[in-house]
Amino acid sequence: MNTTTDANAPDIVFTNNGTNLPATRVPASAPVRYLGIHLTLDLKWKHHLTIMDEHIRAICTNLEKAPITYPQAQIAVNLLLGGFANF
Repeated sequence: MNTTTDANAPDIVFTNNGTNLPATRVPASAPVRYLGIHLTLDLKWKHHLTIMDEHIRAICTNLEKAPITYPQAQIAVNLLLGGFANF
């Protein structure tokens, strides 16, 4: 992905079957998902960490409501979080 801070940079246009499609300008702080990781062009991890935190909180909330035993919940958490760690 290429970026520029030049306000006078020309717009990029893609052509698909004779239709011109303008490229969308994305600020450097906007997150882009690539290979399961949310990155920004300024290399900040805050957005990715926020998403991971929300996923883990949702898993914990759902496990609290589930009619399973504590050992079963431990196994479920290990499997789910292991999946997040390995992508």
